Amino acid sequence: MQNYCIIHTPARKLICYITLTAMLEKLPADRFMKVHKSYVVALERVSRLTGTSLQIESHTIPISRTHRNEVTARIANRLLFKR
Repeated sequence: MQNYCIIHTPARKLICYITLTAMLEKLPADRFMKVHKSYVVALERVSRLTGTSLQIESHTIPISRTHRNEVTARIANRLLFKR
């Protein structure tokens, strides 16, 4: 969607006129992470991680090969210490 972002919250879905890169710059880096060219996720909302995707509630989000190592390290570490 070029310069538009769709933000999914537990309550609703918002469409904002902002690039994903600009949105990512405004979000706290310790709580949010880019996992794919089209997706930024809230790390605390991730419930499951596989080699190529992650799960947030009923949504499956792909992880790009470019981001896979960093995503795996950050999310696996967060999931391990969450318990």
